[in-house]
Amino acid sequence: MCGIAGIINFKNEEKHSINLKEMANALKHRGPDDEGFMLFSKKPTIFFGDDSKVKNSSHINTATRLPFKVGFGFRQLKIIDLSNKSHQPIIDQSEKYCIIFNGELYNYKEIRKELKLLNYNFKSDSDTEVVLKAYIEWGAKALEKFNGMFAFAILDTVKNNVFFARDRMGIKPFYFFRNNHYF
Repeated sequence: MCGIAGIINFKNEEKHSINLKEMANALKHRGPDDEGFMLFSKKPTIFFGDDSKVKNSSHINTATRLPFKVGFGFRQLKIIDLSNKSHQPIIDQSEKYCIIFNGELYNYKEIRKELKLLNYNFKSDSDTEVVLKAYIEWGAKALEKFNGMFAFAILDTVKNNVFFARDRMGIKPFYFFRNNHYF
């Protein structure tokens, strides 16, 4: 099931990191197995939440007053990769791309094989990492390869944007709000 939340902060205000934590807490019933956050100002930084099984010194409660431009929150229900290697948000090795993903990509093993032939390496067995690397390789055209139900957001620091997508049928929800302060 999982749950994703995010904020694009137009004013770089500190208070939105608190809102991001509250948004993720509201999704706890969708993802009781893990909790993670990413805050981006100059580079993406991963933080862990209260319910995270991954041990790390960077905890969201110690960073709740940090200003950021983009923030992702994630609640995970582990289904495919039960290890901590699939902890989200996932940042690629170059630290230029970051993803939060909700859903299931049914053909991720086939896409993974194709990406391995293009010299991509994987640290997890998750479909999320496949989605991220497919985006890095093919951009928005990666969506043409995906068979599944999903909603996701990718921070792309190369293009200086956030790429959002959901499955064609809208099985996985993707709700948004925008005003002059944030999206």
